[in-house]
Amino acid sequence: MQFYKTSHDLCPMLQEETIEDANTVGGLFGPPYDPYSNMYNPGWTNYPNFGYVSQPQTWLPPQSDPEPGMSLEDMIKELVSNTQEFQRSTQASIQKMKSQMSQLASSISRLEAQDEIE
Repeated sequence: MQFYKTSHDLCPMLQEETIEDANTVGGLFGPPYDPYSNMYNPGWTNYPNFGYVSQPQTWLPPQSDPEPGMSLEDMIKELVSNTQEFQRSTQASIQKMKSQMSQLASSISRLEAQDEIE
């Protein structure tokens, strides 16, 4: 096996590592970068939004007022009217589905009869 000598191996100055060299390199960059290091304010420890303790809920949602123009009797009449309209619509849909089911049953009976003939 053959070993090749590099320029690092040939130069004795490069082989010596000193603490001064390491300190010089470390000194080039200055103190570690911490953008928030000088922003601590002791008064913030008791600020309610910065604490880790859950605060009781003090906000209450606004209450909605009923429409000013409708009395209770009018609201009940409207509810009855809407319910009746919904029932009529539902009954019409059920009748339409019954008709479609009858058509499907007739079609299936015809297909079964054709299969028996053949």
